[in-house]
Amino acid sequence: MPGTFHCPNCNGPLEYAAQEPVTECRFCGSAVVVPESLRGRPVETPTITSSQAFQEAETLVQIMAHLQAGRKIEAIKLYRSLTGQGLKEAKEAVEQLERGQPVVIHSGPIQTSSIQVKVSPETAKTVVKAGTGMGCLVTLFVIGLILVTVGLPLYFAFPELRQGADSLLALSTPTPQPTATPTPTPFAQLSLAFGQKGGGPGYFNDARSMSLDPQGRVFVGDYSPGRIQAFEADGSFLWQHLTTDQTDYIVGLAADLEGHLYALVGRDIHVLAADTGALIAEWQPAPDQVGWYKAIAATPKGEVVAVQARELVKYDSQGNLLLHLGGGQQDFIKSVGIQEFGADFSGLAVDSAGHLYLSTSENYILKLDENGGLIDRMPGVWPDDDLETIAVDGQGNIAWVYTYHPVLSDPEGRRVLGDFKSGFLSDAEFNSKGQLVGISRTPPQVETYTLAGSPAR
Repeated sequence: MPGTFHCPNCNGPLEYAAQEPVTECRFCGSAVVVPESLRGRPVETPTITSSQAFQEAETLVQIMAHLQAGRKIEAIKLYRSLTGQGLKEAKEAVEQLERGQPVVIHSGPIQTSSIQVKVSPETAKTVVKAGTGMGCLVTLFVIGLILVTVGLPLYFAFPELRQGADSLLALSTPTPQPTATPTPTPFAQLSLAFGQKGGGPGYFNDARSMSLDPQGRVFVGDYSPGRIQAFEADGSFLWQHLTTDQTDYIVGLAADLEGHLYALVGRDIHVLAADTGALIAEWQPAPDQVGWYKAIAATPKGEVVAVQARELVKYDSQGNLLLHLGGGQQDFIKSVGIQEFGADFSGLAVDSAGHLYLSTSENYILKLDENGGLIDRMPGVWPDDDLETIAVDGQGNIAWVYTYHPVLSDPEGRRVLGDFKSGFLSDAEFNSKGQLVGISRTPPQVETYTLAGSPAR
């Protein structure tokens, strides 16, 4: 086992082997001859206790304070008492500190880890500043310096000290408990999706319109060739209905509370049985009708409303015409005070009070009373996007269905309640659970979204 003695040049501890005549100082690089009296002798390794190391660290802080205060003689005396060096060596070390050079101080031959304390004038200056009238801060600094400069080396040098410190920390430091990072709840979650591209039952070729009935059944209309399919709420296929003429296009669907399904087929309105898809009646165009309707909806009274840019019509459940606004002489959209050229309707919805909501291609919604009178005009809540359709839930909140981005607002369209990403929904309605159900063209499927705060959440 190697032993130690002091280097005659820097007083650093020198390690040597019992049979080696020369050793090298790892502090100053000097080659030092091992005294003959030490060769071949069993080496006795002095040790140092933790209490001695802490006492020496306190003395070191006092040396630095004397030096910065101009008390050089006192600093040299303390240095000598700490290291046991002669006057010359102590004076040189103190002067080295004055020149701004760090000094490695050894309090004695320590075999385990050769505890070293590097000090500099900057360290001492901090101590002196803290010592002027701030005794508490000096004490804290001294304790911190002792722990950093001496405590850490002692921690690794003495296993018994390390074991005691670990036990103390285990008792005084609470074990950190893992905490789950809260995940923001999305405003809408895709709860169900069914369907894919194709022409068979359960597949969609060019689906653009859809509707729901009180039982939750989903009706989907392929624009061309004209075909209507019915599904259970879970996506199970029920039936399909094909139009008789290949030039008949399905442009809108609406289911009422009495088991009827209304379809905009070309210029006509077809009435089907919601249970079977059987054709019940075909309502011919209204007098002076000048175009194809764009959207259709059923009211709580069992009435049917259809609309396009130039006309609005309302029928009772037997097909009797109750209301006809616009037509050959005047565009309906202008009759309610809208003068923008080219504006067209993209969606139609009805709330529980019978109010009509019409979304337009110019990114706003018209709210009308049951007779078609203008109540409000609401500007779009999402800029720079196409408003594809409109839906109203049981509380009167409005779903502004933009391309790939539905937005829910309050009934006045003034406060946004939330928004989310979706497929390209060309038509949508709310079901009785408060979920938004839409037909997506990209990808071709039915998508059901559960919104935050809906009963189905």
